Formats: sequence, C-alpha cells, structure tokens
Amino acid sequence: MTALFDTNVIIEIEGPNRALPTVVSDLVRISHEVECKIIVHPAQIDDLKHDKDERRRAIQLSRIKQYPMLGRPPVPSDNDLSILGWSQNNEHDRIDNLLLFAVKRSAVRFLVTEDRRMHAKARSAGIGERVFFVEDFLSYLRSQAPSVLCPTSCVAVETKYLYELDVTNPFFDSLRHGYAGFDDWYARSAEARRQCWVLQDGSNIRAICIYKEECNEPVTDDGKILSGKVLKLCTFKVADRGRKLGERLLFVALHAAVQDRFDYVYLHVRDKGQDRLLDLLVDFGFWQFGDYKGDVVYVKDMRRVAIPDDANPADRLAYDISFYPNVVDVASVGKYLVPIRPIFHDRLFPDLNLQQDLFVACDGLCSEANAIKKAYLCGSRIKALQMGDLLFFYCSQTRKSVQCFGFVESVLRSRDAEELAAYVSKRTVFTRGEIDEMVRHGEVIAILFRLVKYFKRAVPLNAMVNDRIARRIQSICRVSEDAYGRLFKGLLDE
Repeated sequence: MTALFDTNVIIEIEGPNRALPTVVSDLVRISHEVECKIIVHPAQIDDLKHDKDERRRAIQLSRIKQYPMLGRPPVPSDNDLSILGWSQNNEHDRIDNLLLFAVKRSAVRFLVTEDRRMHAKARSAGIGERVFFVEDFLSYLRSQAPSVLCPTSCVAVETKYLYELDVTNPFFDSLRHGYAGFDDWYARSAEARRQCWVLQDGSNIRAICIYKEECNEPVTDDGKILSGKVLKLCTFKVADRGRKLGERLLFVALHAAVQDRFDYVYLHVRDKGQDRLLDLLVDFGFWQFGDYKGDVVYVKDMRRVAIPDDANPADRLAYDISFYPNVVDVASVGKYLVPIRPIFHDRLFPDLNLQQDLFVACDGLCSEANAIKKAYLCGSRIKALQMGDLLFFYCSQTRKSVQCFGFVESVLRSRDAEELAAYVSKRTVFTRGEIDEMVRHGEVIAILFRLVKYFKRAVPLNAMVNDRIARRIQSICRVSEDAYGRLFKGLLDE
C-alpha cells in the first residue's frame, strides 16, 4: 500500500518547532504498522523551494529526503487537464495536479491532503474515494489494523432539551469563540425549551445538532423565503473528525424531516473553517440559497419531485442524492436482494443490534458504521447492477430477514485486491486480508452504496419464499416489480 502525502502534511510531520499533534503521530505510527509506505512527489521539492525563509527551507528540504521519492511520475498533458476539468493557472495548481494525476494513473493508491480544492478536483476526476483528509486516512488505517482497534460500542444519538446539557463543557468553546453572544443565545434557546440531537459519552459530547421548526420565514439578508414547513439546523458541530459522526447526525436530521413532513431543511455555514461541513452538505443535496449576516445559507429540498419512468441511471442517481432519503423507485429501477453474512451485516448495520429506533450512532473507531455512504464486496457474478438501483440487504444464517435498504452509487468488478481495496477504502468493513482471501476465489464485485433506511419491521425469509423470490438467497438476485410492491414498497414510507 502506498500513500502520497501532500506537502503541508509532510511539513506538519517534520515541523521542528512544536510538538507533533496526536493525530499526526498516530498516522505515522499506524502507517508503519500496516506497512503503508509514505512517499513524496518530486514536485514537492519545488514546492518547498518557494519558502522565502532560508533556514526553514533548508530544514524542510533536508527532512523530506528521508521519504522514498516517486520515480518518473506521470505528467498530465493539456488534453488530460481538459478532460479532467482541472484548472492550472499557477505553480500551485501545477503541483496539485501532478499529485492528483499520480493517483489517477495509479502510480500511488492514495493521496492524503487537507486541501479542500484538491478533494474537489479528485471527486470531479472520479478518484475522490482515494483522496483522504488526515483524520479520515487515520481511521482507514486503523480499520486495517484490528489489533489496535478499540472495542466498538454503540450509543444513542439522543433527543435532549438544551438545558439538559452543560454549556460550559469544552465542546462548546469553539462556538463560543466563533460567535459573539453564543452563551446568551444558548440561554434564551434553553429557556424556550429548544431541543437538539446529541451524541454523548458520559459528560463527553461528541456531536450535536440544535434545531427548530420555522414556517414561511425570511432566511437571507435579501428576504428570500422558504415556503412551507422548514427545519432549521441552528448548530451542527462534530468534535471527532474521521469517524463519520457528521454523516450520522445528518442521517438523523433528514429522516426526522421526512417523518414530520418538512418541506425544506437549511442551515448557515461560514465560508472559512467549515470546509468539511460544506463538503458533507453538498454531497447530500444541499445548495447555496443566499447570504445571511456573513454566513452562507445552504438549503435542501425535502419534497418529492416527479421523475420520468425512462430516466437514465445517471439522472436517477442525481435525484437520489439531491432528494435523499427520498429515492426513485419507478419500474425501470432495478431492485435486488443482497445476502450478507452476519459478521459483515453487523459491521455495516450495527444499529439493528440495539433494538432501538433510527436515532443511533456508533462510537469507537468503526467509522463505516456511522456512515451513510458504505461499501459491500462479494463474489456474485451479477452484471446488471446500475446507478440508482435499490438494494435490500438480507442477513443470512441468523436474522434471515431484510430490514434495511440503500441505493447503488457505482460498481467495480476486479480480481485485483489492491484495486478493490483502494476503491472501497473510505467506507469498507473489509480488511485487506479479507479482500485478499476473496480474490483468491475469483472476480469480486465491489458496490458503493448509500444507506437509505431501516425498516420498522423486518421482511422474513419465509415471506420471500412464499412470494417466490427465492427459496435460498445465496447470491444477489433480482426482485420483480410485483414482488417489490407486495413486500417492500409500503415499508419505504413507514
């Protein structure tokens, strides 16, 4: 496994003037433990040479030489840049593009960078799953080293009144420093019996979303109104990056909006300092609606919009993302049963083990459990899966039932364990050893999908047998439109 570290990450590791942050020291240590080779790109030497501080430049250039250098790295042509949609207006762009192109051409498997623009370029070029923020890559490395994992314990994302929380908790310090009058606002909101969704480990708050209901109120400086019933996410904050707690909070908020029939969900975001939140919102269908007192208003439409039965798979996927958790389920959308062994089913969907409602999250280091965006691998020979198809996950051997479903984002078939591991790296429940074992038995299909919903009641195997879907569900199989209507369609709206 090879990972190219961006120049700023290398500087953070090798910075001589301050203590190494824990997340960075853990990243370096666990990289060695799982035999992930950290390498650098020759263009990064040029990048460091631009430092005007002569002493610092000399130190950084001497330290970067301890890392293996990528030999004869690929260089994108003008035509490549045009096809990929990458701008190259200055030297900084050139170096960024060289690092990203090394990933695109598979000269390296991963790139680790905190530069949000590089992440945007990676997504546009179809390599977003292989470009990581530091904490996300640390989470991935930990998933590949079971011996260093903490036991995964599930705790509820609870609904609480604000007065049940201690506003002096250090968790709120960044909000207090970033927003003048935060304590007064919090006190008024608590007195008004406002509520929040909170993930709390004892007195340690991990994540919070403070919300309120509005109706036909102006939400921008120029008086734009969101008509109808509106859910405002007043405060959305996550303390532990890299564990997908933001996705889990968003999962809770969006399902609450659907359940209570809200027309819109919106929140205010500052342009600076909230890059990860911005990426999350855009990835789940929020768009810029306007400005409000220096913040940007991001809105998501929760209403169902008609889509033609003959819409192509790309359009159906775009709808599913924009209007999530609403999905397209017209006749042209494929519906499939996906059997999963209990060991992997419990890793992907640990919520079902709690015997609670939807408002659950997973603590510890198991980020794929918190994630909406997940991955599954198996040896099925099915060729028909397309973007936007619906997947109904059947837990074999133990539960022998279906209780959750999602939709397909993309599919890869391969016999190359390295390629498969890179493809699912941001969201897999499989270790590299498990993937190696799978490819020994032949071609493997990797499915990137988004979890949509847990059903309130399970669909048992005998119901599917009686409906003649399958007598034994041993591989991915298609569900007819009639069987889907009888067994699953009604559960989507419960």
